[in-house]
Amino acid sequence: MICNNNNMSNNRFALFIDGDNIAPKNINTILNILKKRGRILIKRVYGDFSKDNMKQWCSTSLEHSIEPIQVWRLNGKNSSDLRITADCVEFMYQNDIGIDNFVLATGDGDFITLINKLRMNGHYVLGVSQTMKSTSDYLPKACDEFIILDRIKNNKKNKAKDELIKTIHTTLEEQDNHEMILSLLKDKLLELNPTFSELNFGHNKFSSLINSIKSIEIIRTGRTFSVKLKKNISI
Repeated sequence: MICNNNNMSNNRFALFIDGDNIAPKNINTILNILKKRGRILIKRVYGDFSKDNMKQWCSTSLEHSIEPIQVWRLNGKNSSDLRITADCVEFMYQNDIGIDNFVLATGDGDFITLINKLRMNGHYVLGVSQTMKSTSDYLPKACDEFIILDRIKNNKKNKAKDELIKTIHTTLEEQDNHEMILSLLKDKLLELNPTFSELNFGHNKFSSLINSIKSIEIIRTGRTFSVKLKKNISI
């Protein structure tokens, strides 16, 4: 099931956090992103909480009602990846609460096989990582959508937005009447770049981002919203 941005209340999320890859200071941003999209039914953070670098997660998990899953680090190895994978597969096959969207907060490329399995079974997979530098090159391409938290915080968007506008113009120019359904345009942008997110440009909704671009407009026909190039207005 694809994440439905037009009917947010119907989206049900399960959040799995790799505590070794995601710092507790990022949890507010992650939860706010998901709450605006739907309901978070499961919140779990995985790691060895006996280690100094994980102890801050203890208070953070209590504050945000996140279930901590203790995974002992044996022989210097972290087994969180295996436990996250096992739990995701369990919820995928025994999903009594009806999870549509799996959120993996990690930059670890070892999750690619799991992500492919989730998507093959009809689930939408949203990846979240702190920085592109700490993220496997292949991980964003495996997900339906991938959010880089550092891009949201830094707000250095001018060059990126210029490139986005060019991409949108090129996409619309290939359509009949230079027009495309709003949701399909976002799907196309994610297909071209899974790390695309309106959040990276300071907007909580895709329609808000589109409205900020002077050379294109949103047209409503009944319940359908389309995006169209404005006449005589260049980029």
